[in-house]
Amino acid sequence: MSLKDENPSLYQLAKQMVLGLQFGMGPKRFAEVCRKAGIIEPPTWREAITCFDAGPGRDRMFRMFSELEANGVEIIMTAEETRMRVKDPANSEKVRQVFARHLPKTLKIVERPSGGFKIVLNGPQSDRGS
Repeated sequence: MSLKDENPSLYQLAKQMVLGLQFGMGPKRFAEVCRKAGIIEPPTWREAITCFDAGPGRDRMFRMFSELEANGVEIIMTAEETRMRVKDPANSEKVRQVFARHLPKTLKIVERPSGGFKIVLNGPQSDRGS
């Protein structure tokens, strides 16, 4: 019996790894292909944040995300974006306060009708890409 028959998921991962390495796929694209194939789950924000350079910026982000999570915000980080959704609308004001404490003045928070938030540049260019 072959690996393909015994463990299709492991076979698929091995196939993606070999093809990805053979064709010079970078880590971002490799992770994306594996996620789309259902091989790996997106990392938690705590795992994803370790990819940032150590220092004050990462520390501030860690504190902000910890506070957001404690106030009922679901945080999903991917290579392309960070999505945040408030699980209980009653916590929206607390969440705004967390953002106000941690976000630099160059950024602002925009609440989405779905109960989520989007962080955008503060200024005239903030309307682009909405």
